[in-house]
Amino acid sequence: MSVFPLQYAGTESSPSIVRLIPVAQETKSTERQTIRVVLEQGQDGWFVVSSPDLESLVTQGKTEEQAERKAVDAIELILEELGQEKEFNLIVTRKF
Repeated sequence: MSVFPLQYAGTESSPSIVRLIPVAQETKSTERQTIRVVLEQGQDGWFVVSSPDLESLVTQGKTEEQAERKAVDAIELILEELGQEKEFNLIVTRKF
């Protein structure tokens, strides 16, 4: 699986920053779904990720990057369990 560079959207005055993370190469035969996740920093300093699109997704990491990577891994497992394609775009909204 190829991970492409992050693309940033939003402005400095925006309360949340959105990052688009294409996590798999595009294929001509299928269109990738988009999954939204929310990244928040807990009181203990860890970063927690949840998703309004996948209610069963909750994970955390010591850094933003680790939390995002764990979210991608968890999403792939959830999609596999649901019998869906594991190619998707991830939209991360930071709330801190």
